[in-house]
Amino acid sequence: LTWVVEDFEKNLTRELDFVLEADNAEKTANELAHLTPTVYVPKVIRKLSSHRVLTMEFCDGLIKANDPAALHQVGLDIQECADLICETFAEMIFVHGRVHADPHAGNIYIRCLDNLGKKRPQLVLLDHGLYYDLHENDVRLNFCKYWKACCVKDSKVMQTLGQRFAGALHRFLPLMLSPWFIFG
Repeated sequence: LTWVVEDFEKNLTRELDFVLEADNAEKTANELAHLTPTVYVPKVIRKLSSHRVLTMEFCDGLIKANDPAALHQVGLDIQECADLICETFAEMIFVHGRVHADPHAGNIYIRCLDNLGKKRPQLVLLDHGLYYDLHENDVRLNFCKYWKACCVKDSKVMQTLGQRFAGALHRFLPLMLSPWFIFG
C-alpha cells in the first residue's frame, strides 16, 4: 500500500507542475508533427504560463472521443476515429517510448475536419501533465518483443514477458491486447 501513496504523491506533484506539462505538450506536438493535421496538440503560450498557470490556445468544435452519437452527427466514421486514437497511441508507445498517462474522455477529443467535402477526424490531445517513459527498465523494448511474440504466436516469449508485465494474469494479457491473438 505504501507504493500507492508514493506513486500518487509523485504523480500529483508532476500533474501540478505546469512548466512540466508545457514541456510535455510541446515534446508530444514535435513527436507527432508529421501527423498534422490529423493529430493536434494545442499550442502553449509560454509568456502567459508559469509553474502554477498553464495557458494554451483555445480549440473549438471538440467532441469527446467516447461520444459516438455526436461523432456520427457531424458526419465522422466511428471506426476511423477509433483507428486514429489507436494508431496515435501505438506510435507513442512503440516509436517514441513515451505515452500520455491520463487518456480519459476529458483529455481525448475529436474535431471534424472538412477536406474537400470529405469529413475527416482530427485527434486533439489535452492535459499533458503525466507521461510514462517506457524506456525505463526496457519496458518499451520488452513490450515490442511481447507484441511481436503475440503476432508470430511464440508462446514461450509470450509467457516469459507476459509474466513480467501481468504476473499471474499473463494468460489474459494477449486477449486484452487483441482478441485476434487468441481467436485468429
